Amino acid sequence: MNVGFANTLKNDVGKAFRLEAPPDATTTIGGKSYVYFGGDGYLGLQSDPSMISVACRAALKYGLGAATSRNCLTSAPVQEVEQNAAKFFGTSSAYYALDEANMADLFLSATSNSFERAFVDEECFSFWNSRFRRLSNVGGKSNGDSVKSLVSFKHCDPGDLREKLDKELALDERPLVLTDGVFAKLGTIAPLRDYENVLKEYGESSLLIDDSHGFGAIGANGRGSLEFYNYDLTQINQTGNEIKFDLQDDCSLFVADSRFCNSLKERNSIGKQTKASQTSIYMFASLAKAFGGFGVIAAGSDLFIEKLMEYNQTSYSVPPNAIAAASAYSLSQIEKLQKLRRRLQENVHNLKTGLSKLGYDVGNSPSPIVVIQAGTVQNMRRIQAELELERIIVSFLPTRFKNARGALRIAVFASHTPENIDMLLTSLNRGLNH
Repeated sequence: MNVGFANTLKNDVGKAFRLEAPPDATTTIGGKSYVYFGGDGYLGLQSDPSMISVACRAALKYGLGAATSRNCLTSAPVQEVEQNAAKFFGTSSAYYALDEANMADLFLSATSNSFERAFVDEECFSFWNSRFRRLSNVGGKSNGDSVKSLVSFKHCDPGDLREKLDKELALDERPLVLTDGVFAKLGTIAPLRDYENVLKEYGESSLLIDDSHGFGAIGANGRGSLEFYNYDLTQINQTGNEIKFDLQDDCSLFVADSRFCNSLKERNSIGKQTKASQTSIYMFASLAKAFGGFGVIAAGSDLFIEKLMEYNQTSYSVPPNAIAAASAYSLSQIEKLQKLRRRLQENVHNLKTGLSKLGYDVGNSPSPIVVIQAGTVQNMRRIQAELELERIIVSFLPTRFKNARGALRIAVFASHTPENIDMLLTSLNRGLNH
């Protein structure tokens, strides 16, 4: 088996995992067809003929690259993405940027006056740590000593978050919690409501979600992890002017009893236990995953989006025209997206049901990323190799998962057929009994 796997790696898969066809339910590697459970094209739109046709027409009309910047003239496809994203979320405005790093920088700059210390899920610490370091190096402001102001807490653990807040947060500091909505490696969905409940104990606070792997894939209408937890999407990404708790205005309602106002003001000046609870929710998400496009979108109020644009001093560039046009088209296909999401959730359910019968504890969440652990690293590498010999691709993650040093990651697409899923389950069963 090892020799066969070595030859497979040498001849096909091992060519830097070079795909010779779109990364869809099936793809081509080394001239051979494989069933593909890797990547993150959850709705299968990255190879949709209509998407490709829209991109080709836009390339002919507008050229390949944008060849402009935000401080000049923005191309029509970019503006269409923003209009469609705002409509999709039900907000007044939206902003379209190149990538998650660019958008994260903008959010940290735009919200810098609303927090003094940040707390981040350990699974996305590396990403956010690099963003804080970068802002420090370019003279950006994150209200603190940059890296020192970033504290990690255990993955998806509200209890540990509370402990870290109690230990690290000074009485006069406001916290920012950073998390993914759906985690790219492990597929876990962040307990956003639990985090919000914890933050209620600490007065004015903020919660910032990178929902790149949830957007389009979960939620009743595909609006991601916030919709999954029944948040009002029209209230996210707003400025302090729009959502700030105004003590003076509230007191004006009780002018007949000035003692009430004085008492309220006094209690709110004592400490975190009596602060008015207010958690601002911020979110951005990639269009390069479920939506099959490119770039990152943030939807919110006019004032907040204007603020993001003001802070975009480090990268005036905009996404290329052709792929922007395809992204705009994808966001507009509401009925088609709903059908694909239903198919995706059927596939997620069928795969998780099958894996549970094989003895894997995979839960029942709607996340399209399924991670399993099967003994030692060597055993999981063996299973992965045997799957590749049977023309099935899954990923091996050299990361800690359930106290093990590695895991197998399976990405489910709407375009996977029942036969594709049965093929994977049968091969996994053989691998387990090898």
